[in-house]
Amino acid sequence: MSKEALLILLFILLMAIAIPYMFRANFQTKLQKCKANNDYQGALKIVENRFYVYLFGRFSSLMEKLQIYMTTNNYDKMKEVIDTVIDGSFSKKEKNFVCSNSFFFFVDAKDKQYCKKLLDCLRKTADIDEYEFDTLLYRFLVDDSASQSDVEHVLEMLDMVNPSSKNKIQVGMMQYMLGSYYLNHNEKKKGESFLNKAKLNLKQTPYHSKVKNLLQEH
Repeated sequence: MSKEALLILLFILLMAIAIPYMFRANFQTKLQKCKANNDYQGALKIVENRFYVYLFGRFSSLMEKLQIYMTTNNYDKMKEVIDTVIDGSFSKKEKNFVCSNSFFFFVDAKDKQYCKKLLDCLRKTADIDEYEFDTLLYRFLVDDSASQSDVEHVLEMLDMVNPSSKNKIQVGMMQYMLGSYYLNHNEKKKGESFLNKAKLNLKQTPYHSKVKNLLQEH
């Protein structure tokens, strides 16, 4: 092969790498701009674009859509995206990612039926600790079916947490669960004690205001 032919081949290869990169960068810039301006319809048009799906993959496109629907609290559309992943030919890791990141939204909405669907998916895709914790969240915060043995189990989990642990959110969620349980069972002093601790650990999360409101109500 001549030197000229090699240079042409090299140029073609470089362009094959550079052009998709340029398009991806352009899509990302436009998407960030739409989000910054709260232009969610514009953002949806971008992530649903066929070329966007080709460049970033179907899963990435769906995750961007899910994020938009989470931001706008559009639960019906969230379910459509999640169902597409759960019922589709996606990997176990991808299904777990979707269910893990959306479970709290439906716990918050106290959507029993959909929480059960997500838990069923997590049972098949998550490790035992994650599945167990999410099941406890459901019992304590969604259908109020937590038993005394569940309470003892959460207390044991709290005792095992290192005081210097950086995982304050998980600790705060356990305290929130216990606080809610005790208030529902007319043990106001215990409930308020756990909720006050939860309020500190759940700062800068959506649950901080929920804990605060729960304390004010009681």
